[in-house]
Amino acid sequence: MPLVNQSDITDVRLGTVEAGALLAGDKLIWNRRSQYTRSSPGNYTLNVPSWASFMTYILVGGGAGGSAGAYGSTGKGGRAGDTKMDGVEIQPGSSISIDVPTGGRGGTSSQSPEPGKPASIVYNKTVSSRTSIVASRGVGQTGALNGANGTHLRPLSYPYLSAHLDDPNGAFTLPDAGGSPGEAGRFGGGGAGGQQGSFFTSAGDGGKGGDGYAQVVFFGVDPLIEINSDTPDSSGGRFRGEWVAGVQYVEGDTFTFQKQRFRVKQAHTSSSGASPAAVDIPGIAQSYYERI
Repeated sequence: MPLVNQSDITDVRLGTVEAGALLAGDKLIWNRRSQYTRSSPGNYTLNVPSWASFMTYILVGGGAGGSAGAYGSTGKGGRAGDTKMDGVEIQPGSSISIDVPTGGRGGTSSQSPEPGKPASIVYNKTVSSRTSIVASRGVGQTGALNGANGTHLRPLSYPYLSAHLDDPNGAFTLPDAGGSPGEAGRFGGGGAGGQQGSFFTSAGDGGKGGDGYAQVVFFGVDPLIEINSDTPDSSGGRFRGEWVAGVQYVEGDTFTFQKQRFRVKQAHTSSSGASPAAVDIPGIAQSYYERI
């Protein structure tokens, strides 16, 4: 019998119902996904598939424009928009609204540079709960000609990144700042400062800040199950989701806490007095948990 790769499965139905995931016992063996990217400024509406109950996103705010050059000095680059990434539960069959903003105008001899505008996603977690996610705009200038790049996202700090990018070793490095006089930023990066003026040349205008960016992936179920959930080991350890107090953890369990992943070193009942926030300080928390 020929083997079937997970990536070869594109559609599973039970009668007329589209399945979002397949499980063998408590192990996820296939997770349906659908990805959308929006990089041009505007307001967009996406319909959540009937099979989707989870969404991951990358959201980048608009970058600030660079300032104009002056006689004897170059302008200063703009600050980058904020970059955000996470995973959230969504209401199947609902819709999400995405606002991809413009970057800030570059400065001129008569106008100051503008900040960017924030990016946002609005979605339904439940039928009656509407929630907003906002990536802040870039505001102000750097201390140099170059615009600023955004903070890059890496899988160790953002557990959902690997599932979102479909690459366990991936990193999101999209924000792209202007690097030469008057160059515009891209994807939320700050615009570069304008060229300096001299006796022979006029001072240049600052570059425009990069427009915002949004990328959304719909999943049938939470993709961290696929990344972290294995057949329980001899100690019964398994992925437990986000850490909370009052839970009985066993050795080998893994969980997330403040966008980081941890492993349980010894069985215990969690308490707010020994949360993973103190894992770097010698004491009870350090004896219970290790960062992975």
